[in-house]
Amino acid sequence: MDKTPGRNDPCHCGSGLKYKKCHADSNREAAGSPQLRLLSNAPEPARRRMLNLPPAAQLNRAWEVDIAPVPGRFANDPAARPAAILVEAAPFVISVEMVNRPSAEPGALAELLAAEIRKAVENTGVAPTHVSIRHAVLAESLRALLMAQNIAVHVAEQLPGVDEALRSLLGHIYGGIAPLHLLHSKPETWAGWDLPAARVEQLFKAAANFFRAVPWETVFDETPIYVKRPRGHEWTTIIMGAAGQQIGLALYEDAEDLERMHSRVETDPTQAMSGIQGVTISLLFNTRAELPKPMRAEIQREGWDIAGANAYPTLLVLNSPGGGIREQHFDDLIAALESVPRFIQLHETTFDDMAHTVPDLSWVDPENHVTCRMEFEDEMFAPLGALPAVLEPAGPIGPGATPLAALAEAEAAKGVNRTLMRYRAWLRKPASGSPPSVAFVRTYANHARMFVERCAYSSLKPVTAVTEYDVREFLYDWYPRIVRDTWRSLLGRGGAGLAAGADV
Repeated sequence: MDKTPGRNDPCHCGSGLKYKKCHADSNREAAGSPQLRLLSNAPEPARRRMLNLPPAAQLNRAWEVDIAPVPGRFANDPAARPAAILVEAAPFVISVEMVNRPSAEPGALAELLAAEIRKAVENTGVAPTHVSIRHAVLAESLRALLMAQNIAVHVAEQLPGVDEALRSLLGHIYGGIAPLHLLHSKPETWAGWDLPAARVEQLFKAAANFFRAVPWETVFDETPIYVKRPRGHEWTTIIMGAAGQQIGLALYEDAEDLERMHSRVETDPTQAMSGIQGVTISLLFNTRAELPKPMRAEIQREGWDIAGANAYPTLLVLNSPGGGIREQHFDDLIAALESVPRFIQLHETTFDDMAHTVPDLSWVDPENHVTCRMEFEDEMFAPLGALPAVLEPAGPIGPGATPLAALAEAEAAKGVNRTLMRYRAWLRKPASGSPPSVAFVRTYANHARMFVERCAYSSLKPVTAVTEYDVREFLYDWYPRIVRDTWRSLLGRGGAGLAAGADV
């Protein structure tokens, strides 16, 4: 055994730190523990057997390292947000460390990874030539921390060794395998996110105002709004709620992730999230009963603003290192919740204007200087034309009928928003008489939305390829069964516009 270095000498692990600031405390613990003293004094072969480590000659010098959120909670800690740090030298996992509530900031996460890598070097007696990590945001900080050990850092989209180890770990702990692309933190209280209390209070206020503004009744699902704070990142933002299911707001760090998701939905909907490259943040609204008890008590104790019985906000973060949310990203979420409803309310008539020709709509919120913009396709505002008076049972007919469109299943979902926006614009500008009320347009549009989405996502065809059978199946089967209402009530509240005069 080498002589123990002096307190001000460089630490023997190669960290570049002084011994007193690195391994002095842990070595002191070893001196006071018979078990650790036995381990530290053991010959190298025996020491490796006690640590269950493979011979050094069998270790790969190219390592993988990651910090991943682990689903679960601790009974005595409702703010728990566990994560696992794994170091793998194929085919061996040489280090696993569980941490609770790791920081979401890149510098702090890099320090956790560097410490685990150094521990693995000390335990194995082997240093890697390089380590591969999943998240590019950690690379610069980790390179600086490992520079003294001449360990390079590579960013890799796939970490097959770590992923296999993580699957095995989850299967052992939870008796089943959670899809790795859906792993996320789920603390039972907002305190589990380790965010300033004042910022959480501001988010609740912004979320409540967002919910009261009901922006999902104006902008349909999957219509992107690009939101950017001054000197911040531009997020691709999607309003949820038009489909009548989950209400909320989703922010995509990578604008291409939406297209990746759509392409996977066409082949395997269960893998829709498997290809996302950037961080995805969702603010979802739930009923009080759907929240964990500690979170309900926390909200009541703090007196945070809640807009209604089904308007309790929860946070979901995917594809972030360690499963946390950076304060910068949290502020971006607050900004989107504040500015998007104001942007939509100010430009509501623009979305339905058939004469609209501006390809890009941009607006700066005077209250917080956040930029919101939308990109429009020309065909969104093309005249809808006259609706057919009668649907024939043989197949799609009428001026806008495209029977062959039913064969292009992969294209069906892409026209949903365009169809709904054109339909609402058509409702707002009748051929004769006064323009209808906002409530009238909203009622017709909401019912049309259910039918159009039913055609696109279940029947895999656009409304221009529907038949009388599709209309009857919607009116007599799907609507009464799913909405728990009668088709006669639907027609009485505006659903008759779906059939456009069809004899039902």
